[in-house]
Amino acid sequence: MARFLRYLASALLLAAGLALVVGWWLLHRPLPELDGSVTIPELHQAVLVDRDQHGVPRIRADSLEDLVTAQGYVMAQDRLWQMDLLRRVAAGDLAEIFGPGPLDSALQLDRENRTLGLREAADRGVLELNPDVRVLLDAYSRGVNRYIQDYSGKLPL
Repeated sequence: MARFLRYLASALLLAAGLALVVGWWLLHRPLPELDGSVTIPELHQAVLVDRDQHGVPRIRADSLEDLVTAQGYVMAQDRLWQMDLLRRVAAGDLAEIFGPGPLDSALQLDRENRTLGLREAADRGVLELNPDVRVLLDAYSRGVNRYIQDYSGKLPL
């Protein structure tokens, strides 16, 4: 019996250690790399991103379009999961990832947002955008999409 308990304790310790390593890897893998330089082909000129001691980015660029592209990249680097979550909330697609839940809160929120037609309003709004604003939103999107492309294997869950 003592031998069985030792094997059981060893197996439990091994499983707990493996769970810790896998958990650390899943949480650490998507963390952004904050040091060094990145080449972003979508930029026309060099852009400098400095982060303060709290990790808050400061972006310097010679053109507004390059600045907004870099902002999209940095935003995706820091908040891609949040951006996707907010997109799903507005579109009424939250229950797709969380399920209906015990209180049906995600499904209820999806119904409300689909009733409000937020996705359709956004689609209509894009068609009515001022061309100058559209250029900046496209630049921002290029930065977000570049980050997703560059780190496709290391994105957050």
